[in-house]
Amino acid sequence: MSLSNNLNRSPKPQDHVWYFAYGSNLSSEIFRAHRGIQPLEAIPVRLPGWSLTFDIYGVPYQEPAFLSISVAVASTGKNSNGVALPDVHGTAYLVDRKAYYSIIASEGGGTAYEEIAVRAERISSGAEKESHIPQSLVVMTLTRGYAETIPRCPSQRYKDIVVQGAEEAHLPASYRSFLDTIPTYRPPKSAWRLVGAKIFLAIWVPVMMVAEWITNMTANSDGKGNCPRWVHGLVRFLLVAMWLHHDLVHARIFGRGDGLDESGDVETAGENHGRIFLR
Repeated sequence: MSLSNNLNRSPKPQDHVWYFAYGSNLSSEIFRAHRGIQPLEAIPVRLPGWSLTFDIYGVPYQEPAFLSISVAVASTGKNSNGVALPDVHGTAYLVDRKAYYSIIASEGGGTAYEEIAVRAERISSGAEKESHIPQSLVVMTLTRGYAETIPRCPSQRYKDIVVQGAEEAHLPASYRSFLDTIPTYRPPKSAWRLVGAKIFLAIWVPVMMVAEWITNMTANSDGKGNCPRWVHGLVRFLLVAMWLHHDLVHARIFGRGDGLDESGDVETAGENHGRIFLR
């Protein structure tokens, strides 16, 4: 059955959602194969006035940060390499409600992200099949769900997934060049820092694995992909504890596990350590 026939058979337009992906979900391997989402449409778009930021906390010394988006601020319109931050680009996927709730569940069920509706502008690819899609459309996407945090550096693994996904999505070359400039966390090479990293991970990886298991077990408890509020609070509390341990204790002895000492932002981190709050 053709794509157009699938759309025509849809009884209610509100049964479908435009979901905007800007991080690992740009990758077809992640979005389609791993998460099992089969979108009805996929078009490249951008969000005017929004930019990328790595302010979703991961695990120090392993996966320090994940992507989010925030309203662009003129005074902070450059990354640590001095490169101007462009409007965030990505893919708008048209999915049914069930698939959309599955996406929410796969992204932590609200423990790290919150849903927002924003206006996106289509990036023309010259494809005739896109003629029925308006130039401007409202999309649902995810942004940081807790209070302001310090942007950290992603792992090289995570960055590579985003860069490759942007290439698959046929995002503009200028935007892909920007993604290439993003600094990454580099695993320690000295024996002292390597020992410190192993100690930290031995403490916190088991804890965060339990948190992930609880999240997976309770995701979609409301039928809309979300975990219960108590799970949100528990996971965010553990993130607070882990990153305060890193910033105030471990990093001062063994060196940082978030790449800020190499990207040049370590002073900012020192001034703002622990800026993550439950809400």
